[in-house]
Amino acid sequence: MSHRLLPDGVSAQDVSAECLARMARRESTGLQSNVLGMVLVVLILGQSHPLWLLAGFVALRLAVLGYLQVLTRRVLRLSPAEAMSLGLEQRMVTGLAASGLTWGLLVWLLADIPHWGLQEQLMMMLLTVTSAMALIVTAHLGRGMVAFNMALWVVAGARFLSEPLATSWPLLTSLAVYMVVLWLFGRQLHAQARDAVIGDLRNRHLAAALEDSNAQLHAALDQAMALATKDPLTQALNRRAFLERAQLEAAAMQREGSTASLLLLDLDHFKAVNDRHGHATGDVVLQQACASVKACLREVDVLARWGGEEFLLLLPRTELAGALQVAERIRTSLERAQHPQWPPGLALTASIGIAPWPSALPVEQAISLADKALYRAKGMGRNRIDIWP
Repeated sequence: MSHRLLPDGVSAQDVSAECLARMARRESTGLQSNVLGMVLVVLILGQSHPLWLLAGFVALRLAVLGYLQVLTRRVLRLSPAEAMSLGLEQRMVTGLAASGLTWGLLVWLLADIPHWGLQEQLMMMLLTVTSAMALIVTAHLGRGMVAFNMALWVVAGARFLSEPLATSWPLLTSLAVYMVVLWLFGRQLHAQARDAVIGDLRNRHLAAALEDSNAQLHAALDQAMALATKDPLTQALNRRAFLERAQLEAAAMQREGSTASLLLLDLDHFKAVNDRHGHATGDVVLQQACASVKACLREVDVLARWGGEEFLLLLPRTELAGALQVAERIRTSLERAQHPQWPPGLALTASIGIAPWPSALPVEQAISLADKALYRAKGMGRNRIDIWP
């Protein structure tokens, strides 16, 4: 096992769960090699052993493989944490031990050691290769790696011990050396596999933390941008943001040869609302008024809070006739507006001044013309619309 310290954000349970998932993915791809191994066994022992005996071995191997495949598919369907909570890791270890046991039983089918020939030597080579390949497949699951190889070679060693020591000691010595090599190599493989998992989990944690930090940064930037460009009460643009947007629109009008219209809107007798009902009610009235105005506009239109109860509207690519229709919709909407938080009997009207804004005219001058039209509308009794000139 690796004794590498776990980085922040990565727990031992996370590592074990991810190791189980990766081992399951490797095991799910090893079915063909297991079938090939069974075919080689039948070819090697087919001439010297009864068919029923080999059929029994194949059936036993298929049962173990089926169990392992069911486990791996279940592990891969679940999240790593769910697989661990259901005890699938221990079941996988048990399945690998059963797999090693079935391979080890083949040694008991071999002839006595003094009579070993090419068949027995091929079988031992197959078992050695199988044992070594198992290290790679089970590298992420250390207990599974140990369970497979211990089951295989303990059963094989028991067969060697059943022979007279004078003939079996070379094999027993070789087996002991091979087990030490397997242990050292397997330990290194498992440490590397586990460290790779830890590194990947750390990177995931860092990526998630970075994504969260980016989200917080974007939210902070959006909030800062809103504070810098929008009126905090009505969420309409403020003066500076409106003028910047107007400069962009002026450039577009020059390219297209189009004309825009400006509407300057003032809520009638708004000071009386604040004096009579309080500033809290006045704020609600402003918010509802702004919402009513927005509902009458297109997405391309621009709305700004120009003063206390004044709102400035920019209608791109709109002639005076179209601007008058928009202004009338706004005036009617405000006249009919109501809100649950408004005091009973509170009515809201607005006076609106309209001015054309050709591309050759500075926006400040066009705003001044709209202000003159607004002044005339208020002078005619309010709740009216006037167009300059």
